Amino acid sequence: MERLIVGHSMVLRFLRNDDHIHFYETLIEEQAKNIISIILLRVPFNAVKELLEKELAVNKREKRTDKTKRVKEAAIRRSRSILHLKLLTEAHLYGTDMHAQQAATKLIANVYSKQKAILKAKLQEQTRMCDAIVGQLGQPEYAGFVETLKLVEPLKEFIAANEDFKTLHTAVKTVMRHSDEASIRVVRSDLDVAFTKLTDTIDMLYKINDMGSQEVVLQSRLAHIINAINDHIINAATGLSKRGLKYGRIPVRPQLLPVGNTSAKERPQE
Repeated sequence: MERLIVGHSMVLRFLRNDDHIHFYETLIEEQAKNIISIILLRVPFNAVKELLEKELAVNKREKRTDKTKRVKEAAIRRSRSILHLKLLTEAHLYGTDMHAQQAATKLIANVYSKQKAILKAKLQEQTRMCDAIVGQLGQPEYAGFVETLKLVEPLKEFIAANEDFKTLHTAVKTVMRHSDEASIRVVRSDLDVAFTKLTDTIDMLYKINDMGSQEVVLQSRLAHIINAINDHIINAATGLSKRGLKYGRIPVRPQLLPVGNTSAKERPQE
């Protein structure tokens, strides 16, 4: 039988950490009263809430660890050293030494232009880009250009800054990996599994009631929850699409299930 709640695993997988947390916080805030009004949903719903609290704690810890003073200082030093290297190179474009002009033009076109967004990139991506620049400038074909432009010492400083940052950042990640606390990736996965169990239970209860007792209050309340969850999932998927992230097709918005005036605000708990 077709699911009433649209597929959400891919949507949740590609949300940023803060957006992932916001997805659950908003849904819980809006639907908690309706969900806990149905006894059979309380256990799976509480599992979702508990794992969200865990994700919040781990997310705060990892952000705090990633932004320790020493790592931030090393990142600033590296950014300044790469900017210094690029500006020294670009300065030769405006000089009178034709050999230096040609050398600068080659480095800008073949090395720096490939890593244009380096100063705006996230730390791990920035490391990859820095390694690429170091690798290219270390090749024999560019050795003469580096000497012509008097970049030997600035390049050494850039290499040292990059290596220092990598050492510090790796140490931080190692501490996090060996921590007794779970990583954000693991907690996110556990939370998404718990959410799937909750949505499966909601889906099943609606279908059983629809085929069996057809209890009107319960059916209407479940319909209200299903409509809200579907809307929430599709809004999250649309947000991903607007960011230009292609993770697959946006789920098709289903027809709204009929809802009477029987939400948890108006009726006592079942």
